[in-house]
Amino acid sequence: MKKLLLIALFAACTGALSAQIDIGTTTYDVQTNNGAKHRVRVYDDGSVSAIWTGSTDMGGTFPDRGMFFNHFDGLAWGAAPTLRAEAERTGFGELLTVDDHEMIVAHNSGTNRMQIYANAAIGDNTW
Repeated sequence: MKKLLLIALFAACTGALSAQIDIGTTTYDVQTNNGAKHRVRVYDDGSVSAIWTGSTDMGGTFPDRGMFFNHFDGLAWGAAPTLRAEAERTGFGELLTVDDHEMIVAHNSGTNRMQIYANAAIGDNTW
């Protein structure tokens, strides 16, 4: 009986772990530029925030390239983003948590500067 329960539990967990959901898309295929990035944050309350280098440009110049952000509030993911979080073209960002809000640190390709953007609260889409 123990074996059946363990097998059923394993099957249930494996099924739950293999579930997939699209949280956003991008046309930009160079996600990390050969660097290890911290792009997913999991919080104690079960919420999750994620960023990726995103763009919607199909022409190959990626003028809207930047860090796309989505948040799981414990029940559902937000709508797939279609705009970058930053006001300027950036890429290759990191997602950090500082006190009660999140920050995106990404490089600005036009000026070779690091840009820092903060939201008002964890999961907030106003940067």
